[in-house]
Amino acid sequence: MTTKTVNHSWATPDHLIKRYGKTWAELDFEINPKLSNYQFGNDPLNTVVGSLLICGKRVPLKYKQLVNSITSLDQYLADIHFNKPEKDEKIRIAVFNNIFYLKKHEITKLSQTITDSCETIMKSYKIGLYL
Repeated sequence: MTTKTVNHSWATPDHLIKRYGKTWAELDFEINPKLSNYQFGNDPLNTVVGSLLICGKRVPLKYKQLVNSITSLDQYLADIHFNKPEKDEKIRIAVFNNIFYLKKHEITKLSQTITDSCETIMKSYKIGLYL
């Protein structure tokens, strides 16, 4: 059984890994292979929908954590836009009860990954892929 991921980090070309770094390249969201329509339909917010793969860690997440994190990540992106940190400057962010030190392009990819994960999970549920 193949693992369902949002970014397909296993397929990132070497030139992009070299350009953006290992943390950026390995950032991904792995959808829970045991997710079911019944489970998600009865209590979607408290269902563990998958794991975020970030900085060598695997962080299991419920759907409500994904949805809530979009707002905080948008705030981090707004701060980055106004503060204009250097390209290689590491920024301390607190997300999912963990502290991470990420560069601005890594935070942007994290935000996009979380947004894509929420959309993918909801669309997959609506069309019945978790049967």
